[in-house]
Amino acid sequence: MSATFGGQRLNLGRELLANNKSIANYSGKEIVMGVRPASFEDARITSDIVGGSFEVELQVVEVLGSETFAHFDLPVRPVVTPDIEELLTDSGADASTLGDTTRITARISSDVMVRAGERITIVVDNNKLHFFDPATNLRIY
Repeated sequence: MSATFGGQRLNLGRELLANNKSIANYSGKEIVMGVRPASFEDARITSDIVGGSFEVELQVVEVLGSETFAHFDLPVRPVVTPDIEELLTDSGADASTLGDTTRITARISSDVMVRAGERITIVVDNNKLHFFDPATNLRIY
């Protein structure tokens, strides 16, 4: 089983599928996938590519000692939750102002130097993905 987002395809990990048995009920449907920053790594650091890798162009880089936060954009519409809708309304905006890309943050090792504008291969741990039902905003287990 795999998940597709922003033109990328990730095979879902065995551990993930074992712990999220309901995910099979959503096969072929659009759902929300979450990935925490710590679930990414620069491919030059890890030889154990658990899930998959893809190339990204870094937009912003924050070096914070032993870790680096690397920010990149994917061509995926931003997820608009009721809380985000409320914030947009309070600021006089609507969801259309968010555009068609989503900024993703990856926490990678500072053992490799990266710069904004650089293209790197990022690895995603496919056992650490999170899925949500867009109709209810509830996590899929």
